[in-house]
Amino acid sequence: NPKEIRYRQDYMVAKTIMGQLLKLNDYGEVEPDLVLEWQVSEDGKFYTLVIRPDAYFHSGKQATIQDVYFTLHFLSRPPSLIRHVFKNIEGYACYIKNQCDHIQGIQRVDSTTLSIQLTAPSFTFLMDLADPKVVMLPENLNGLSEEEFFKKPDGIGPYRLVSKTDNNSELI
Repeated sequence: NPKEIRYRQDYMVAKTIMGQLLKLNDYGEVEPDLVLEWQVSEDGKFYTLVIRPDAYFHSGKQATIQDVYFTLHFLSRPPSLIRHVFKNIEGYACYIKNQCDHIQGIQRVDSTTLSIQLTAPSFTFLMDLADPKVVMLPENLNGLSEEEFFKKPDGIGPYRLVSKTDNNSELI
């Protein structure tokens, strides 16, 4: 479960299976992954993300903005070791206190576009979204419980989990 990952080797495996919205290259620069392009407002408070139309989960399901919307909400909900990524999004505090059913600052614009509004400017927010623990998830975890889903996750990364035992995992 990406909300519980503590060790580098675990999140490195998770991101290769699950895939990411954005990634960092060897120079620490943000690069596309599922997100094909992005725009940042001049004041650094509004981010617009456009996803690739050709991304599919290992199950064959096409990755959609609804999956991105779900992923951001899922990863931000406590308990989560990466909720710091989301703390400056408008409406986050309301959401984690269970006073709202969604994070107000995350909006689906159309089938490939998502907008994110922050409470204050952040010129590092894209780097936060490229954190290797911010991985892609299918909406509602394909109808499975968290425990069931993360035993054999369905991701968009270049590798797929084929089998797993207590001491060994096989990826292809």
